[in-house]
Amino acid sequence: MASDPIRILLVEDSPSDAYMAGQVLRQVPKLAFTLAHEPQFGKGLERLRTEEFDVLLLDLSLPDVRGLETVTRAVAEAGEVPVVVLTGQDDDSLGLEAVRLGAQDFIVKGEVDGWRMVRRLRYAIERKRHEHDRDGRGPQR
Repeated sequence: MASDPIRILLVEDSPSDAYMAGQVLRQVPKLAFTLAHEPQFGKGLERLRTEEFDVLLLDLSLPDVRGLETVTRAVAEAGEVPVVVLTGQDDDSLGLEAVRLGAQDFIVKGEVDGWRMVRRLRYAIERKRHEHDRDGRGPQR
C-alpha cells in the first residue's frame, strides 16, 4: 500500500485552503498521490460518481451545502470511498458527530503536517476497506 498512489478528491471552496492541502501533502517525500479539486459539493459528487478515488477530503462549509448535512450527504453518495472531513472548526463534538454520521476521520485545517495527514488518509482508507470486508461485500478496488 505504501507505494500505491493515493487518489484524493478534495471538495473545498477556498482556493487558498485547497492550495495549502496540496502543499501539506507535498511535504511528504516520495508520496505518490493525485489531488483533484472541486469547489462545490454538487460538482464533487459528480466526479465521485464518474471517476475513481481512494478518499474524499471534504470541507464542511461549501457554497451549496453546510455543516453536518455535508457529511450525511457525502457518506450516502460516496459508497465505498471513505470520507475525511477537513474543516477550520476546532470542535471535538463536531468531529465526533461527523464520525458518528459515517466520516472516517476529522482533520482541522492547519493542525496537521504532511506525514500526519497522509497517515490519517491511509488509515481512513484501510478502515473503510475493513468495514467493507467485514460486511461481507468482498475486497474493495
